[in-house]
Amino acid sequence: MPSKLKTYMLDELRLRFENVEHCVVVNFSGVTATEMTQLRTEIRKEDGSLMVVKNSIATRAFRDLGCDDEFVGLFDGPVALAFGEDPAPIVRAIADWDKKSKKLTFKGGIVGGKGVQQADIAELATLPPMPVMQAIALGAVAAPLSSFLRACKEVIQSFVRIADQLAQKESGADEALGGGPAE
Repeated sequence: MPSKLKTYMLDELRLRFENVEHCVVVNFSGVTATEMTQLRTEIRKEDGSLMVVKNSIATRAFRDLGCDDEFVGLFDGPVALAFGEDPAPIVRAIADWDKKSKKLTFKGGIVGGKGVQQADIAELATLPPMPVMQAIALGAVAAPLSSFLRACKEVIQSFVRIADQLAQKESGADEALGGGPAE
């Protein structure tokens, strides 16, 4: 029979990760407590959290939440879970911190509710921040519309220029024939 503490930890883990769509599993073998505190600080700056978990409890909690065996299999050895609203800056913070220590390895995770491999997590660290990606997407959507509006503006401006030239030509022809305004 499980102890009350383990039952409480299992319930807490289930509740915390019930609605989490982005979670990265990180192996932190050899990281000191001081270094872990520094890493947590860097992750908090990106509105994320880092949580060290007991593998047996995490395995059971994530199975109860319906995660596949591939994700649950990542809970081997000393692992921590990094999670938050936007996974890219969190993964980037971990990768930047690890450039100095070389003690962390990404094992895999869940991004957008779908399981991802170690290579996918590493690639996530290279993505630009969300506001930059939104600007790129907006530019891609707005570019054809902007081109269309410029083309319409050119057509209207050409029509106005031609109409103006015709008006000037007619007023010039009227003056040459002496058909100017009567005095």
